[in-house]
Amino acid sequence: MNPSDLETMTLQQLRATRRSFFSAEWMLALQDADAATKASAAQQMLAVNHVIVVMENKELSDIRDQLIANEAPLIAGAQSLTQALQDLSKVQGVLTAVSGFLGIVSRIVPLISNV
Repeated sequence: MNPSDLETMTLQQLRATRRSFFSAEWMLALQDADAATKASAAQQMLAVNHVIVVMENKELSDIRDQLIANEAPLIAGAQSLTQALQDLSKVQGVLTAVSGFLGIVSRIVPLISNV
């Protein structure tokens, strides 16, 4: 996959994650979660938003090499996250998948905090 397609795929996955985090289904799933889970979800939502903004403002040439170096983990992470987002009622599974994907993306752009 070329770097432009990797960037597009990564941003599409991050945007889909952000949409899921603002869905009624996600809010209902979090309703019964403990405080630590709610805090983790909020922190990850902020991190997803931050990475979207940073990636949208970066020139492709600035992140090209990192995209190429992380192609396989990005694709695998995006697929894993897509599967997790299909059932938002499994809050811990979603948070684990988001955290994993953000860990991969943090190799390309810095996160605001360690998620």
